[in-house]
Amino acid sequence: MKISVAYAFTLAVAFGSALPTKELHSRDDPDFVPVTFVDAPSKSFTCGSTTYSETDVYDGVAWGTILQDAGQTKGMAKYPHQFNNGEDLNLSSKCKAGDPDMQEYPLKQGTYYNGGNQNKKQGPDRVVYLHKQGETDPVENLPQATFCGVMTHTGASDNDFVLCS
Repeated sequence: MKISVAYAFTLAVAFGSALPTKELHSRDDPDFVPVTFVDAPSKSFTCGSTTYSETDVYDGVAWGTILQDAGQTKGMAKYPHQFNNGEDLNLSSKCKAGDPDMQEYPLKQGTYYNGGNQNKKQGPDRVVYLHKQGETDPVENLPQATFCGVMTHTGASDNDFVLCS
């Protein structure tokens, strides 16, 4: 059977546009479900030369929260994990240094971090949020997380963090 170049191109475009935009989950990953995001930012953030949209920040918080509730982590650094704010960053007033519910999770543009190639590709940028495992909002009964800030290793010394603008 012969396929014309035009027909092959049409098929490639049709199948290519049907591909998911988020990373595919492994079979044991929890489902990506909506998360109630308290104090969600209404702006983008620039970390070094990388800009993250509101959606990128939401995706990082949501996936970190979903993993936390499922008792799972991603990558060698086992994200999400507690962020103690040893750098004394000026985070939201709701986010206190040493709070065991303050978490950090890597940020990615257009998707969310899910372990990376050999679990090392998390990059230098993180979102910080509050979430106690199992916490849900009282109205919709969805997992709930509170925004604290966005930070990066870029431009910081000694593997510390600085806030993104």
